[in-house]
Amino acid sequence: MSGIRINDAQIAQAIGVLQRYHVEEMADARAELSGLWGFVLGRSTLSHAFRLRGLPLPSSYLLPRRTAADRFAAPRPGNVPPAERVGDLRSDESGCGARHADLNTDMQHRINPAQVSGNPGQFTGRERVNGSVDNRPVEQKGQPEPGGKAGDLSKFDVLVKLTRHPIKFPDLCDRLDLSPRKCQALIDSARLAGIYVDINHDHVGMRVPTPDMADVTQIGPAPVVGGRHTILVCSDWHFGSKYCMRDVLRDSIQAGYEAGARQVLCAGDILDGAHPDRIHELSHYGMDDQTDDAFETLPQLPGLTYHAITGNHDGWYTRARGVNIGEFIESRFRRRGRDDLHIYGPARKTLMIGTVKCELWHPGKWKGATYAGSYKLERHIDTAYEAGSKPQILIVGHLHRYIKLRRRGIHAMLAPCFQSPESEFSKELGGGVANGALILTWQLTADNTIRRFAVEEVDYFVREMPEELRGVA
Repeated sequence: MSGIRINDAQIAQAIGVLQRYHVEEMADARAELSGLWGFVLGRSTLSHAFRLRGLPLPSSYLLPRRTAADRFAAPRPGNVPPAERVGDLRSDESGCGARHADLNTDMQHRINPAQVSGNPGQFTGRERVNGSVDNRPVEQKGQPEPGGKAGDLSKFDVLVKLTRHPIKFPDLCDRLDLSPRKCQALIDSARLAGIYVDINHDHVGMRVPTPDMADVTQIGPAPVVGGRHTILVCSDWHFGSKYCMRDVLRDSIQAGYEAGARQVLCAGDILDGAHPDRIHELSHYGMDDQTDDAFETLPQLPGLTYHAITGNHDGWYTRARGVNIGEFIESRFRRRGRDDLHIYGPARKTLMIGTVKCELWHPGKWKGATYAGSYKLERHIDTAYEAGSKPQILIVGHLHRYIKLRRRGIHAMLAPCFQSPESEFSKELGGGVANGALILTWQLTADNTIRRFAVEEVDYFVREMPEELRGVA
């Protein structure tokens, strides 16, 4: 007992409290008694006090266990009035032993079964709230009565404010200027009103409700479905230029085809154009000859198709002659018996590769190298797309460099080119020129989310010198 003595009046009060709780709420009953008596009531303290007086154990005074349906359908029985006490029970211990028989009869008095319906969790009788009788329907009990005092609601507000952090029950009574009994009645009313305030030992605080695990949906990463998807991406072919790396282009297309790619994507500058300051760099003059150069260089392979946009170099012919250069190149291919090249217009196009949104972009005004090579690409991704409009893959041409990054869920890359770094245009762009192509592979989930995205770089150099291996026998 640790020096704690429970007198007869407290025993009678304990029985009244116990009769308002169900079997599974024993801990709540102990917490309420702890708040009323001003000390922490341990699990065995109350049972020991009952044994000393020859009374049934506390659990025998509790209401029957409720079913799960009862617990969800009805409010917690916090305001069932205790059984009426019979006789006068004094707190002195001198005559306690002589009155055991009467005390046992009094303390085994149960709540009138007529007060509780067939569902032990549902109340239909007259309930006492703050000392007054509440005859309203169950769903209205615990709420302020129509025309009642505004102070009833303010008491709840003050109670919530004071119990956001745990506070001792005596201190709460002082702050509310209420007796312990009225303070307990206010807490019970707050519970019925749906306020999560609770007593834990001698402290009162807000109780965060714990969701039923049956109502929680467990989720995890969506599994991939189907096989891997493979494409080959590149940019800036520059057909018609002396610096077009035709053999390298053919070799990279063959490598992508062997890896499983059946679509080749080009992000602009199919032809080298007709810049008046670059005439000396041309190997083929005019759009007819440069288109024939493309026709003869791009390999024809079973099932392989080419998909491209036009760039600023192709646009020289549009500005000089007013011709739609993309349609011109396609129609010339068709007249010579090829329908594997598809050009979608100038500068920008979004393609659907299966169910994946892939954007080709040729930003004609991007020039000059920045200290951070990825800065312009990052800035574009941050500012150009609103929620819901982003591509899943972004291929950017024009800069003749290679950078891969993932930002805002976009797999973005500056695509390498097939114009030698020795050309004047490549030198003007600044930065290290990257020659070659990229083999992209990925898998998808059932939600069309990209998984296992991989980039295989097919790199080439203008002059490939053998590396000397030092220290190798």
